[in-house]
Amino acid sequence: MTKERKSLGESLLEKGIIDKKQLSQAQKESEKRNITLRRALLNLGFVKEEDIISFFEKELTIPRINLNNYIIDPQLFSLITEEFAKKNNIIPLFKTKETLIVAVSDPLNIIAFDDLKEKTRCVIDPVIATESEINRIINQNYDSKSQIEDVV
Repeated sequence: MTKERKSLGESLLEKGIIDKKQLSQAQKESEKRNITLRRALLNLGFVKEEDIISFFEKELTIPRINLNNYIIDPQLFSLITEEFAKKNNIIPLFKTKETLIVAVSDPLNIIAFDDLKEKTRCVIDPVIATESEINRIINQNYDSKSQIEDVV
């Protein structure tokens, strides 16, 4: 028997995190602004970023990581372009020979994982972090690279 995968909206509704009216409004906002349902729910204030992260962690059993005191090898940022990192809200955390551990705010973004797997030739192993934490790391690391290049 195969378990049917529910959409994020259906799952949040089922868990009582949002109601039907909020889901409907967020779906309309998502289509109107061409953004993800997740982003629409956040923009409309129906959920907090931590609510979504906790939901993903529990439902998908993907570990959550706090990036506030996490030190990342700067060389890893050469594996992911700044444009890709910003577009997909994804950063590299750790690499072994065949596995790249990445922090993401949206673990449902399978297309990004597939693209990254193809580019890096690594198995992609995601952990969940907040969008704001990932954005801070992106800005610190990619902006500092361009500032160094400007000086040189």
